[in-house]
Formats: sequence, structure tokens, C-alpha cells
Amino acid sequence: MPFLELLALAVTLAIDALAVSIATGITLVKPSFSQLLRMPLAFGLFQAIMSVTGGLGLSVDILSSDGSTELPLPCGLSLV
Repeated sequence: MPFLELLALAVTLAIDALAVSIATGITLVKPSFSQLLRMPLAFGLFQAIMSVTGGLGLSVDILSSDGSTELPLPCGLSLV
């Protein structure tokens, strides 16, 4: 993996972790010890899984009832 791609991945994961940390700090007034252990472990596991699947180029095809791969949105637009 080229250095710039690795740097971009590291920065985006750090920003994501920062957002989760801020939201957690706002919502949990006094977290228990088990919460302090479970949250970073679960978050790190999901970050690792997402990074590996993205790096391998794995994707999920979304099929509609007519067999197309367009994803309809509530606003009337669709993602192809």
C-alpha cells in the first residue's frame, strides 16, 4: 500500500475514533469499568474488520426486486 493511501486511512480512522470518543464522553456520565473495556475493544475490532474488507476490495451487491443494483433513496434519487 502506498504511503499516501496508508496515511489517508490512518487519518480517517483517527477522525472516526475521535467522533466516537466525543459522543461517548457526552452520553456516558460515569462509565463502569466493563464499559471502559468493552467499548474500545469493540470499536477496534470493527475498525479492523472494515479496513481489511476495504483493503481486499470486498463489496456487497444490493439487488432490488427487478434484479438491478440501484439502491433507491427516500428522496426519490437512487445510488448506482
